[in-house]
Amino acid sequence: MRTTASLGADIFAEQQKHIFQCVKPLYEQPVAIAEGSGCWVRDYDGREYLDAFAGILTTSLGHCHPAVVSAVQEQAARVGHLSTLYVNDRQVEAARALATISPGDLSRTFFLNSDTEAIETALAAARLHTGRTEIIALRQAYHGRTSMASAITAHAEWRVLPATVSGITHALSPYPYRAPFGAASDEELFEIYS
Repeated sequence: MRTTASLGADIFAEQQKHIFQCVKPLYEQPVAIAEGSGCWVRDYDGREYLDAFAGILTTSLGHCHPAVVSAVQEQAARVGHLSTLYVNDRQVEAARALATISPGDLSRTFFLNSDTEAIETALAAARLHTGRTEIIALRQAYHGRTSMASAITAHAEWRVLPATVSGITHALSPYPYRAPFGAASDEELFEIYS
């Protein structure tokens, strides 16, 4: 009979065999997560952990929030997926809601599948709009796995390939708790980083 402890070990072994190891974990002993609720996750041994990482910041309401679970179940029962080639009421509702909280006269939304696509699209739009090609990206930021998104990600461990896109400068993030220039006031930090 398989125990939960051996199930966790089996999952790690199978992960090594079947999933590309293209991301360096931030820890030596990764945790195999079985389930989550709110800000807590549980491994296959039943140990609970506070998830301060929030699923790479994608679970801002917590894991398995009842309202999110209900909305996903309701939508999946109506239609599982539509491309943007079709129009549906939920898409229009979401765009209208975003328009009400967007600054100025911004009133249109372009829905994408991931942050990586959003980064690529925003960079292309900025380059087209300004005619400029140079990009400044923060060193501690992760942007995705496509060519451009990977190139503006400064951490080598997070990049799939070496950066091959020119015109990118990586700047230090303003981080007053471990400031690379020593302790400074907000005004001094503004001068240093601008």
